[in-house]
Amino acid sequence: MDKSRIVATLENEEATLMFLAQHGDEESVMKLVNKYAAAINTAAQKYADMYGFEDCYAEARCEFIRRVLTHPADDTKGFRTMLTSELADAVATRLNPYGLSRRQIGNVDYLPEFELLNDEVNNMTTGENNWELSLKTQAVMAEVLDDEEIDILLRWAESPNLSDTDLASDLGMSRRSFKRQMSVAMAKLRENL
Repeated sequence: MDKSRIVATLENEEATLMFLAQHGDEESVMKLVNKYAAAINTAAQKYADMYGFEDCYAEARCEFIRRVLTHPADDTKGFRTMLTSELADAVATRLNPYGLSRRQIGNVDYLPEFELLNDEVNNMTTGENNWELSLKTQAVMAEVLDDEEIDILLRWAESPNLSDTDLASDLGMSRRSFKRQMSVAMAKLRENL
């Protein structure tokens, strides 16, 4: 950045905050987060019903900070352009790379009148916090997925804190194979749920 652009940047408060944030000033980052709190909140609200507000807000805030740290400091207009929709898109991409969320296949749509045909599927529950597959999801999985796809999907669903790379390693496969098999399994579920 040449000297005239630095001077112009420092004359604009927002650009100054971005410049300082990009050079390690945490206080400037927090000032920008507070200034754009409404945009971050709006982006989080867009998918809150699907993924939960807390997760959406955390992802929107992380994406906002990433943008602050990487966007040219002297381009504040470009920074603001489409900010809310880009933050919301980042939330959806990070929380739902396969087109179905853990919430969508979880026990939020419990259907007590739905009768399972396969007793084995009825016992499918996953780890922490008593998270369970909904009865409808269990039945569809038993009908349209093979055993390997069910195993991969269950590992993904029960391990929200593990990356795809970690899950692939646990299953003894490459990350590329894991992502491909997850995409295929999720596509089958989406078509049948």
